[in-house]
Amino acid sequence: MRNIRIGDIETAYEVIRRPVKHPRIELRDGGIKLILPHSCDDPEGILRRHEAWIHRKLSYIRDARREAEGISLEDRSVDELRELIEGLAAELAGRLGVEYGRITLRTMRTKWGSCSSRGNLNFNTLLRHLPDELVEYVVLHELAHLVERKHNRDYWRIVSSVNPAHERMEHLLSVYWFAINRDGGE
Repeated sequence: MRNIRIGDIETAYEVIRRPVKHPRIELRDGGIKLILPHSCDDPEGILRRHEAWIHRKLSYIRDARREAEGISLEDRSVDELRELIEGLAAELAGRLGVEYGRITLRTMRTKWGSCSSRGNLNFNTLLRHLPDELVEYVVLHELAHLVERKHNRDYWRIVSSVNPAHERMEHLLSVYWFAINRDGGE
């Protein structure tokens, strides 16, 4: 681990060498992972070229963590969560005119949910700590992938047609992620 100052933020970064073609920057837990091809010999140069983006993301993480300090978490069971999700999925699928397959709940390390190419919906059991409106948003987010797979302009138009406050919802999901992890997850 090495340290670097990005604007007003001092942070640690780790260089990981892999057989990849292009460098990749990952921001995890406020630190930086720099995934580099074996042939790359200027890790700090890569970080400097992306300094504005990194600073923006690190600032966002810092602010979301602060906001998470004041959040109280819901305490519903996984069975209660399943019932809520199944009801929301049926309602929202009708509004979007889509059909979905199986609904699965499981612990996920990095996502709130996912939608398979077969139309099966997977949801993180950590959703049980979120208020109903955010659970509803995550269900909407996954169902919208049955219309448009990628997070492109059409996708966000679909989401926005049901929930115009999607940008605020995305922000709150980040805040709640930090709040849950502040308390140690499940």
